[in-house]
Amino acid sequence: MQVRELIETAHGSPSLTMTALMTAYIAELTARQSTFAREATNYAKRVTAYFRGQLATSITRQQALNFRTWLLSHNLSPSTVNHHLAACSAACNQAGINNPFRQLNLPLNNAVTNYLTPQQEAALLNACAQDKELLAIIVTAIGTGMRRNSILSLTWQQIDFDKRLISFTQKGNRQHHVLMFPGVWDALHNLDRPHPVWVFPNQSTGSHIKDIRKRFKSALAKAGISNFRFHDLRHHAASRLIQAGASLYAVQQVLGHSDPRMTSRYAHLAADYMQSLAAKASVTLPTISPTTNRTRRAASQKAASNQAANQSPRSSGDRATDS
Repeated sequence: MQVRELIETAHGSPSLTMTALMTAYIAELTARQSTFAREATNYAKRVTAYFRGQLATSITRQQALNFRTWLLSHNLSPSTVNHHLAACSAACNQAGINNPFRQLNLPLNNAVTNYLTPQQEAALLNACAQDKELLAIIVTAIGTGMRRNSILSLTWQQIDFDKRLISFTQKGNRQHHVLMFPGVWDALHNLDRPHPVWVFPNQSTGSHIKDIRKRFKSALAKAGISNFRFHDLRHHAASRLIQAGASLYAVQQVLGHSDPRMTSRYAHLAADYMQSLAAKASVTLPTISPTTNRTRRAASQKAASNQAANQSPRSSGDRATDS
């Protein structure tokens, strides 16, 4: 049932809760095969937990603000909070009801600071050595810069081992292709194939796995890494590309940024890389001792003096002799 149909069916009825509205909204997204449907499903769980059985049409602006504060109190990033608000706002707009969630977005600081050192990367991969599936997920994130949901929802049909390509749908329903570097190819190719469709299946549901937070958090703890999110692996992938000599344009193509400004956040890494190249390519001047310098200056001064004497006007006696 579409959102507007839900409104018409439940008009004047106490059954039109925020939970029911979000459920209908997600069903509509799923029917359109929107990539946002997976994320909205997770957001709806928190919407349900907060608003419970409250009518969608009774939610006030202040309650929407309180919901935003509640989300922040659960250690969610401003970006994730904004995604929750966007889902609620879109559901209200499509239903044609009052929208208390509009224009509540938090300002974002897009500065990127979370990267792994080579030692941390090695420690993280070693921490996943006994979990072949998690290892493949993390290696794919590091080697391709793909987002978590795009990786978890991969199908075998999307992977071309012969051409070493992964094809998938990005945000905005844009088709994207990334190359599999040797490590990614190996990690995916070595996986067991218990399901004919999903690369990372959930045996209980028959669909793909949707949450690896506990497993990822455990691997981070074992590797001794703190304050690091799965999404930071995407930034780490960009860092590795630039350190390998890739241009910002190449990074933009790999990450699938439609707006070059998104890639410009890595410009300082490119500048650092060019500085390191310049340092390696610099010319080392020979060491010149002070004595050598004085000798060269004296010789230079003597040569200049002789040249001046040779160019000075000759005396009248010289001119008489010549005549």
